[in-house]
Amino acid sequence: MADPDDAAVTLRLIASGVVQAYQLTAQGEALSVPYPASLQRGLDRLTLARLRVGERPPAGVPELLRWCAEPLGEWMSVRELDADDEALLSDGRPTLVCEELVVRAPDVEAEIFENEMITEVMRISRAAGSEESYAAFRRFVIEHPVLSEIQFQEALLRAELSVLAAQLGECYCTPPVEYQQDGCVVTCSDCGNLLLFGSEGYECKDIRCPRGTAPQIGRRLEMKTGVRSLVAPVQRFVAAPGRAELRLYRKLGEIGVDVELWPNFDAYDLRVRFSHGYSWAVDVKDWANPVRLARKLRPIPRDPSWDRAFIVPAKEAVAACAGYIEILRARCRDRQSDLQFEIVTERQLLERVRQEMGCADA
Repeated sequence: MADPDDAAVTLRLIASGVVQAYQLTAQGEALSVPYPASLQRGLDRLTLARLRVGERPPAGVPELLRWCAEPLGEWMSVRELDADDEALLSDGRPTLVCEELVVRAPDVEAEIFENEMITEVMRISRAAGSEESYAAFRRFVIEHPVLSEIQFQEALLRAELSVLAAQLGECYCTPPVEYQQDGCVVTCSDCGNLLLFGSEGYECKDIRCPRGTAPQIGRRLEMKTGVRSLVAPVQRFVAAPGRAELRLYRKLGEIGVDVELWPNFDAYDLRVRFSHGYSWAVDVKDWANPVRLARKLRPIPRDPSWDRAFIVPAKEAVAACAGYIEILRARCRDRQSDLQFEIVTERQLLERVRQEMGCADA
């Protein structure tokens, strides 16, 4: 095929277009000409690349979308991504691989929105001299993917959130029509997101939800009293991966160690402090592919200071990929002197914390 760099750009454009197309159809719109710009550009580049090497290109966007449900290695190859066995679509929905490729694409509207939103939240919180406001904002959107209008208004009365009222408002919208049934919406008991009712019952559309196609019903909220749900970029890039961060935060608190969320305006995810004065830095990562995560990893900032640092992949990602931790460690081994962190599972981190607490009490 063409130059690997060209192939990577093509794949990211296609992934971006796939997500945009899915969002359109999820809103009840027909997918028709003009197609999402990223999808059309990706098709054009793929067509040219395949014609250059004498291979048949997809006949158009509909066929390209059918290809996207097949393993990538069957219709294109990007060696640097190690994704030949993975598809961009599964059961008509973008896969985690597709979502991760979108995140890395520079022209994705959702990523731009999310980056600008978090940057603005950070700017306002810094100006107010309030790390508490920044952490409260992040935690609120993770814990409240769907809420009533009364709950939302009550949140704005909290001192730490009041300075971010406008930004919090931009994070929520009226639930899409397809999630409404008989004047109500229903949430998932596991992840708290909206459930979609189909021919086979309820289905959770959160790609990271442990229940997926067999969710338990959580809350039922009446639309007439006012309901808000997270806009897609915030749900996808902040709330969904943030659940692993909060889960580990709560478990660390339960074993009795002092833990802080997103210290120094998100220098890293968790700061663990022991009674003997040591501090650990923890960054939680929710990436489906350990090879791509390894390329993304950078040294953990030294402010706030730490004595040991850890990268902790979310347990859902580890469970879904055989050998995840071993692959990630192997890919980072040559850079270990620069990265200066250990790679451990959630359980291994908790075990190390208990051991350190025992040493401190000895």
